[in-house]
Amino acid sequence: MTEKFELDSNPYRGGTKISKPENLPEEYSFDWKYQMKITNGNYSEDMNLNYWLSSENSYIAYSNPESPEMFSVVDAENQAIVSYTEEEGKSFAMSYSYPIDSIVENNDALGTNDAVNVTELPDKEFLGYTAKGYEIDTSESTMIIYVTSDFDVKFSGNAAIPGQNIAYIFSNTSEIKDSLTMYMKFVDKSDPDNAMEMECVSIQKDKLVKKNSEYNFL
Repeated sequence: MTEKFELDSNPYRGGTKISKPENLPEEYSFDWKYQMKITNGNYSEDMNLNYWLSSENSYIAYSNPESPEMFSVVDAENQAIVSYTEEEGKSFAMSYSYPIDSIVENNDALGTNDAVNVTELPDKEFLGYTAKGYEIDTSESTMIIYVTSDFDVKFSGNAAIPGQNIAYIFSNTSEIKDSLTMYMKFVDKSDPDNAMEMECVSIQKDKLVKKNSEYNFL
């Protein structure tokens, strides 16, 4: 097993490596592929990530087109993160605990100390779909987000940037949490040059299934 997989297989650094959880489903099944272009002020080049969504389940997954052999599932319901890879004809997986304690701590801190102001913005079109816009402002950050309800899947975007204190906003804004994010810009007021933007550049029906029995869990 390569060191790269050991280092890159856990998107949420707050989680710790664990044995294969007994409560994992037999398989993870997805029916939508959703690609986001991510621009970060710390990096000179944009990054594309492929997200995989399920119309029947709450878990999500993602993969980097530049590392197609790696695939990670974020299963919040079972408090697990599972990363898969194919290497030299063999299939491996690693599992991590979902860092629920750090997420709750972030949510509590934001919810207790900050007033969250939500302002509606004019509608915009992305990929031919009309999206509703919102500006969400706190003393620490400003976020602009456009969402649509035209699909039978939802993705609020917070899973794409683990470690940011924005989960409270998503979980308590009904207009956003039950929709699909088409665009988001997040600005940390303490470091405004380090803004991050995400924009959906493709969404299509695409079936993908990961069977846990086909992988050797390390």
